[in-house]
Amino acid sequence: MAWPIARQLAPERHLLRPTFTVLNTTRLLLAVHAVVFNVMRSDAIRHPWLVGGVGLVMLGWTGITWWTSSRESEPRGWFNCLDLAVTVGLVLSSELLLGPTTYERGYVPVTVDWHVAAPLAIAVSRGPRWGLASAALVGASTLALAPSWEPRAWSGGFAVCIIVWGVGQLVELVRAAIRERDATVARSTALAERDRVARIVHDGALQVLSMVEREGPALGPTGQRLSRMARNQETRLRAILQDRTVDIVDGDEPAMVDLVALLDAQSSDRVTVSTMAGQVMMPRGRASELMAAVSQALYNAQRHAGADAHVWVLVEELEGRVTISVRDNGVGMTPDAIATALASDRMGMRASIRGRLVDLGGTATLRSEPGRGVEWELSAPLGDPATSDIDSRK
Repeated sequence: MAWPIARQLAPERHLLRPTFTVLNTTRLLLAVHAVVFNVMRSDAIRHPWLVGGVGLVMLGWTGITWWTSSRESEPRGWFNCLDLAVTVGLVLSSELLLGPTTYERGYVPVTVDWHVAAPLAIAVSRGPRWGLASAALVGASTLALAPSWEPRAWSGGFAVCIIVWGVGQLVELVRAAIRERDATVARSTALAERDRVARIVHDGALQVLSMVEREGPALGPTGQRLSRMARNQETRLRAILQDRTVDIVDGDEPAMVDLVALLDAQSSDRVTVSTMAGQVMMPRGRASELMAAVSQALYNAQRHAGADAHVWVLVEELEGRVTISVRDNGVGMTPDAIATALASDRMGMRASIRGRLVDLGGTATLRSEPGRGVEWELSAPLGDPATSDIDSRK
C-alpha cells in the first residue's frame, strides 16, 4: 500500500519569484537605455516628442509588469499576451516615429532593446517554446518595417530568438531540479514517519495480534476464529508497514499509484495475489474506486465462501486496460442465486462492485457454480475513457 504525502516545501513558482524580479530589473534598465539612446539620436528622428512619449509608455508598462509580478507569483497567460501585444505595437510604430531613413540606417526600432523583455518573461513563465514563438514574432515585426537581407536587418532578431530559447531551457532545468528536490525531501520525510509509526505498531498492535493468534485456539471455536482473524490482520499489517512505496501528491497534475502495490497489501494467509506485470500505474482516484470493488469482492468471499476457502487475485495489463480476477474455492452459487443477488437490493454486488466498474468505464463479470467457488473478473481502462477517446481521435 503506497502512502501518499503532499509536498510541504514552497511551490516552484514561488521559488522562481526572484527570477521575475531580475527580469523586471532588466526590463527597467532596458527602458532607461532606450530613452537615453533615443535622446542621443533625437536630431535624426522625425517626431522626437512622440518618441519621448513612447519612452514614457515603456517606463510605465515596465512599472505595471513589476507591480503585477509582485502581486502574483507568476504572470497569467492573458497578461503575457497583452505584454507581447504592447511590445509588438511599439516596435511597429518605429518607422512612423523615427522616419524610414533613420530606421534603415541602423535597423534599431524605437524600443531599442526593450522589446527583448516580453519574450524573456514568456519563456520563463510558459516555457522555451512559447518564448521562442514570441521572440520570433517580435523579430518578424522588426524585419517587417524594412525587409532586407542585410545582416543588420535580421541578425538581431535571430540572436534574440536563440537567447530567449536558451533562457527558457535553463528555467525548465531549474524547475525540474526544484521538483526533484521536493520529491526527494517529501519521500524521505514520509519514510521516516512510516518507520516511526512501524515501531509504535510493532510494540503494540502486532504483539497483541500475535498473542491472540497464539492463545486463541485454547478458547474453543470462537477462539479459533479469532486466532485466524488475528493471523490474517497481522499479515496484512506487516505488509503495509514493510511497503516502502511513497506517492508524492502534486496539486498540478493527478498522482499516479501502483495498482500492484495496492493489491499486494491485501495478501494474507487466505488471499494470494499474483501479477503478470511489475507495475500497473493508474490515477489515484480511479485506483481507489477499483480497489474498493476488489475489497468488496474479498469481503464477500471471506463472509460467504466458507471458513476454509482460499482466494486468488490475478492482475493483468493489456493495451491500456487492467483486468483483476478475484477467485475463491468456496461453496459457490447457483445461477438463480446470482441473478437474485444482482437484481435485489444487495448493495455489495450490484452497486459496490458492478456499479463502480460501470462508472470507471469497465465491466464486472461474475461466474460461479455450486461447489466450484465464485470468480469476479473486473476490467477497466487505466485512464479516463473520455480522455482516451479524445486522444485516439487526434
